[in-house]
Amino acid sequence: MRSPTVLRKLVLVLATLGLVATGCGSGDDSASSLTVGVVGPTMQMSFAPYTSVPVDRGFFAEEGLEVEMVNLPGSAEAVDAVLAGQLDVALILSPSVLKAIETGSDVQVFYNHITRNFAVPHVPEDSPIRSVSDMQGKTVGVVSPGAGSIPQIKSLVGREGGDPGTIEFLPVGSGPDVAELARKGDIDVVGLWDSVFASIEGHGMPLRPVSTPWFDELGFQGVFVASRQSLETSPDAFARFGRAVAKSTVFTQTNPDAAVTSHWKVYPDTKPAGMEDTAARAVGRAALDSRLEVLTEPAGGWGSASPDEIDGLQQVLVEGGFLAAVLPANRVWTDALVPEFNKFDEAAVVDAAKNTAP
Repeated sequence: MRSPTVLRKLVLVLATLGLVATGCGSGDDSASSLTVGVVGPTMQMSFAPYTSVPVDRGFFAEEGLEVEMVNLPGSAEAVDAVLAGQLDVALILSPSVLKAIETGSDVQVFYNHITRNFAVPHVPEDSPIRSVSDMQGKTVGVVSPGAGSIPQIKSLVGREGGDPGTIEFLPVGSGPDVAELARKGDIDVVGLWDSVFASIEGHGMPLRPVSTPWFDELGFQGVFVASRQSLETSPDAFARFGRAVAKSTVFTQTNPDAAVTSHWKVYPDTKPAGMEDTAARAVGRAALDSRLEVLTEPAGGWGSASPDEIDGLQQVLVEGGFLAAVLPANRVWTDALVPEFNKFDEAAVVDAAKNTAP
């Protein structure tokens, strides 16, 4: 957990911006206002199923919710803000959540959103790297020194007979310059995520994955979290939020072109500047399509997770030196709201999406 001084600074910034959560903290299930944190400086197209689409297509409104989205620089800041009551919900990458819980943070996952591995390492199409073990002695570009992809890649290489200790992990961010670093050979492997891979390919560098079937299917990757206290005292608001996200995901899967339009409508600054509409839409679709590949409906219904997949991810993070031990699944995750997430007419949502113009 961050120091009290850093946490106070974060709280002050959010309060100054008027982003203090007012909905769930009261313990009143009739509350209809939620403040939701997302990690990243901008509202990326891959965020559409839980940011723009439920706003533009009315899924939040159907659930009686007013939702305000807040951009935060990282998952640690998002966890701090949830604990401070400045956010009701945050969408965070699972390794960061697990680390926070291991170190004593009183947060819990309530909705499993990114259900397959979206951070499989990629290499340029003409790279001599053909197998996982070929990554030994290579330089892997990652978003930051504490990136959750680092222990996962270490575990991947170790399980496939390689020596992960020979890999250099180089922080490169996630901007368009990553493509140039790969092109010049400054990094051999891109250890980022789906929407960044799509962006790199959009800049004219074809990529291919270097992975294994078990690593591709590694689940519980991106999750919605809240404080345990809020989940216990105000479950109804979180149930309605998860149901709106489930509806929006179904809509987006059925009509991704309409989802792209919704995203640009709600966040017009995210539309590529200086690009004609057809080309801009192709860029948007590439980013969205890559994310939709890992937003599959779990066997237990939208938002659900299994103890086996939670434990499986944790074991990989233990092997990679990120976690000290596997945490009990019920400390990490609650399935109490899953039945509520799935109480909607999925066929009606599909029908509405099919009848929506792009």
